[in-house]
Amino acid sequence: MKKRIAAVLACFVMALLFIFVRRYEHPLPFDANRMFVEPIEAVRGIDAEGNGFLSSLDELNFEESRAVLAGKYDVIDLVWLTCRGINAVASVSHGRTIRRDGEEIRVVYFCYYKTLWESLFEGDFAYGSESVFWFGDIYGGDPYGSAYEARKREVYYLPARELLDYEKMTGLSDEAFDALRKKGELIWSGVV
Repeated sequence: MKKRIAAVLACFVMALLFIFVRRYEHPLPFDANRMFVEPIEAVRGIDAEGNGFLSSLDELNFEESRAVLAGKYDVIDLVWLTCRGINAVASVSHGRTIRRDGEEIRVVYFCYYKTLWESLFEGDFAYGSESVFWFGDIYGGDPYGSAYEARKREVYYLPARELLDYEKMTGLSDEAFDALRKKGELIWSGVV
């Protein structure tokens, strides 16, 4: 009887451990060779259905390229977050426009994360392969519509579990949100 109880208990503990390893997410440390902010030229406009769109110049087809040359769409400078060579990576970002020393600045914190399972059992790629691009919260949705306005932006890599907690991040005051930059690493700053 004791052996059965021990076997059932061992199976239960193994199942809990398996679930934990498959679900627990942890931020990745910063790696400048694989994680960076990349400037791009982008086309911004309104499509036939009235929806805002954003596309890099490299992604345009022939007709869209002709429309750009004819001045129908805006060409703007943007930056996007790039991750290269990391398998099974996810990302999170939080951005907020704050006032610092009388100036409006869009402050963005982001990090990449994986589950323990992915870190232990799914290897990464070589440095030069497989890139993932995304805007994160750099623009807060602004570049797609007519509300886009170039402004100073600071992007920090902050490998902290608190970034994974949306409610905790949105509940911070502007001062507390801005103070997080002391824990992060500034990886890009400029006006876009």
